[in-house]
Amino acid sequence: MELIDSFSDHYGNRIFRVFRSSAAARKNQLRQHRHTEFEISLILSGSGLYRTETGNYDIRAGDVFLYSTNEFHCISDITPDAGQDCMELLNLQFSPALLAADGITDADPPLGVFFNRSEAFRNRLTRENPHTAEIRELILSVQTECVAKEPCYRTAVRDLIGRILTTVTRFYGYTNRDARTRPSLRYDENLRVAVAYIEEHLCEPLTLDGIIAAAHMTKTHFLAVFKSFYGMTTWDYINIRRIDRAMSLLAASNRTVLDIAVSCGYNNTANFNRIFRKVTGITPKEYRSSKKSTSDSSPS
Repeated sequence: MELIDSFSDHYGNRIFRVFRSSAAARKNQLRQHRHTEFEISLILSGSGLYRTETGNYDIRAGDVFLYSTNEFHCISDITPDAGQDCMELLNLQFSPALLAADGITDADPPLGVFFNRSEAFRNRLTRENPHTAEIRELILSVQTECVAKEPCYRTAVRDLIGRILTTVTRFYGYTNRDARTRPSLRYDENLRVAVAYIEEHLCEPLTLDGIIAAAHMTKTHFLAVFKSFYGMTTWDYINIRRIDRAMSLLAASNRTVLDIAVSCGYNNTANFNRIFRKVTGITPKEYRSSKKSTSDSSPS
């Protein structure tokens, strides 16, 4: 993975990153993963097969994929294409906090494409839709802004992502406009505190009561607001973040599975193995074996 840029809010919570990733040719390697952030991916080169919760998609250069938080996806097959033996992607990952602002009252907030989907939704944007080419250019413009880092570039990045989601909402029919499953995009400041507390104590014994106390919110309000903005429960968020850390340790070190489990906040391997399989679809040992059997860097 080649990190191009990332930035955080004033509590230190990462709210955006852009990176390029590549993976060598492979067949039927199921390395599913989930994120606590939204993801927009542009296929720069290569072809293959993407497996997602909404179905399987063939991949080719120029395709754009959208993924919500806690949404399973996996590039299982990569085939040589146009003389290249790998696939390259440009990925944008961002928290709902990136787009949150007081005073936004749109009936169809831009995150509706993630949380308020119609039956027509597909993870891969329709190739024939003329607006897909426009969205490709907007994604590349995000990369350009993050490389150049001109004054106010972070505001420009936020606006570009807003334009991408607005274009999808208006011209793809992917949003259910007859139902509201999420409130207007008001990000509770106390929620930022809660997320910062989780990240600071991620690998320690966390309790829901401790998180709520740090956020100075009632339990009912906290649980409702957290799930509303992240599309998952607090414990799902914690487990995905912990397993993400564990995956890095499994791939980059020879530490035992038990040692890694404990260092990521789990007190036994049975619980760690169960949650690891729930998040990734495979066991920690299978993941480590798959990473050692190939030198490619899987898309995240």
